[in-house]
Amino acid sequence: MTFTCQNNSMCWGLMHHLDAESSKMNDSFRNSEWGPEAAEQMCKEVRDFPIPGGINNNLTLGDLIDKTPQHLISKVMLEEKVFDTWFHGRTVLLGDACHKFNPAGGQGAVNAIQDAIALANWINTLNADSTWDETAKVFSEYRSERHPWAQHAFTDSQVMSKLVAMNFMGRVARYAAKNMPVWLQRAAFSRIATNRPQVAYLPLAPDRGQTKAVKQNSLIKTQKILATRAKKQQQEADKAPKAINDKGVAV
Repeated sequence: MTFTCQNNSMCWGLMHHLDAESSKMNDSFRNSEWGPEAAEQMCKEVRDFPIPGGINNNLTLGDLIDKTPQHLISKVMLEEKVFDTWFHGRTVLLGDACHKFNPAGGQGAVNAIQDAIALANWINTLNADSTWDETAKVFSEYRSERHPWAQHAFTDSQVMSKLVAMNFMGRVARYAAKNMPVWLQRAAFSRIATNRPQVAYLPLAPDRGQTKAVKQNSLIKTQKILATRAKKQQQEADKAPKAINDKGVAV
């Protein structure tokens, strides 16, 4: 991937998809896979990869590597996993901390935002003196809502990664994607489009989507909790003795 930037410069990135066997050769938990030596070795392995551009359209990735300051080149291992544990005690996770998707799906940032919305809705129902059990219940509600969506995004991202595979299955996947009927395309993306969470304690945005949004528990449940709490507070205020001003009027 290349991105044209200001001052006649260019940013670039390379994504190397690993299978089950090659993943063992690139163990992300080995320190050697994160240092400058790993980045240098990676550059040697991919420098002959052809890229568009040049007078005779003969540019390679090596041309970009040679023009890039070495301290700006790094290698990052991207894991793919949806964790079962999202919280413990008063510590709770969201985004890549609890689910990491293949970048091909473009699902990482949007799911992190959706996590934050659901979590914020539930945290808003807690008080400063909320007990450990009340906090755990709130975190459990958050996980119950978001974990299935994270699992869907994980699966969809793996499917999208097949589109860039340079093998027979990759060619089949690209052919199927290019020739997919419009109605099937809409059905495939409708699940993503239906998940449009909103913040319970802010004015709701008008829902103008062509696809109906799915039920959002963190919105519905927390709104009821907040409404019940406000009603109780109003009732207590009504029962409280009123002060009398100098004109004999209760205030």
